[in-house]
Amino acid sequence: MGIFTELFAKPRPLRVSRQSRGMLILNAMDSAELSDIGIKPADFPQIARDMAAKRRF
Repeated sequence: MGIFTELFAKPRPLRVSRQSRGMLILNAMDSAELSDIGIKPADFPQIARDMAAKRRF
């Protein structure tokens, strides 16, 4: 079953992969780091989309 999933699955867009990496980076930061740079957890999705669009990592 696993081989059929790999054969017929659509590849994920690169932007989605970058966005998920951006979310991982933001979630890895502690609250002191986030407050130093002025980011709130509610802003994480927008910041991750911006990071993916700009290809910063």
